[in-house]
Amino acid sequence: MNPLKPPCMRKDSHAKEGAKKGAEIGATIGSPLGPVGSGIGAGFGAASGHIAGAVRDGVEDVLKPF
Repeated sequence: MNPLKPPCMRKDSHAKEGAKKGAEIGATIGSPLGPVGSGIGAGFGAASGHIAGAVRDGVEDVLKPF
């Protein structure tokens, strides 16, 4: 994260998008196990998608200062 960039200018769009798509994919994968499997899959998918998106946002914050 670029410490020179104020928090209001830091990106978080990829993290939000990754969480949304990860939840959809995880719910689809876990659906054969019923509602519980779908919920667990959505949770893990959202977490992993959010982490991947946050890493991408962090890299862009450093490489594109303003």
